[in-house]
Order: sequence, then C-alpha cells, then structure tokens
Amino acid sequence: MNQVLPRQRTPDAAVRQRETFDWSWYFTPTAWRSNGVCASGVKWNRAASALHSSGAFLVNTSKRTITFFGTGLELSKYEFDILRQFIERKGHVFSREQLMDLVWEQPETSLDRTVDAHIKNIRAKLRAVRPDLEPIVTHRGTGYSLREDL
Repeated sequence: MNQVLPRQRTPDAAVRQRETFDWSWYFTPTAWRSNGVCASGVKWNRAASALHSSGAFLVNTSKRTITFFGTGLELSKYEFDILRQFIERKGHVFSREQLMDLVWEQPETSLDRTVDAHIKNIRAKLRAVRPDLEPIVTHRGTGYSLREDL
C-alpha cells in the first residue's frame, strides 16, 4: 500500500512547488535587501542605493545624474562627483585639497584652482534652475559647502 502521511509531500507536490516558485526573485541581488537586511542578516545601508534623494536634490549614481528641484543637470564627470560629495555631506566644509583627493584620480596633476572653476560651473547650472538660491557657500580661506536647508 502506498499511503501518504499528512506531513509528507508526494513527489508531484515537490515538482509543482519548484515550478511555481519565483526563482527570479531569489537570484535578484536586491531582493534580499528589500527589508533593509541582506541574506546574511547584516543590515543594509539604504543610503548606498543607486537612487538617493536629499531635499532639493535627487542623485542617481548608476546613471550619474543629479536633478535639482526636478530639473536634470548636465554635469561633467568632475562636476557630478563634486556635487555628489556636497549632497552626501550637507553643511560640511570641504577644502580644495579635500575635494581634489575625493574626486580626482591623480590630484597632484591638477592645480587647486581647478576646483574653483568646477564650482563656478556648478553654481551657474544650479542658478539656471533656481536664480533665487545660492546653494553652494564659500567659506573664505577654508573651502566650500552646500547649504544644509536644501
């Protein structure tokens, strides 16, 4: 006699379960992170995701785009990286040397006034979207920061 006990599964049930299980979810790297915890149980940092919103700014690191009050900014590689540093640490004063070390691959090959030129370009692009705001603050003799209230 071929009896099936209540707690046992028949081979057909096991096959049906494999066929109906959504394996694409299982193999998606971000699937385990949807609740803020990865498969190993370690908390996942949501700020490190590809899309990061910070007040007036929306940063998409995978596409390397930044929007300011809903308007996309056309930024060069260095402008994007500088502005992203500002957005990630609003209110923090960055010296030219710090920005060079954080953004440039070989900071010793560029002049420190290069940072000033890129800051000027970023300010012009932000001003084109919102002429009434001055988001980047100059700290004389120290460096630059992004206003904390944005």
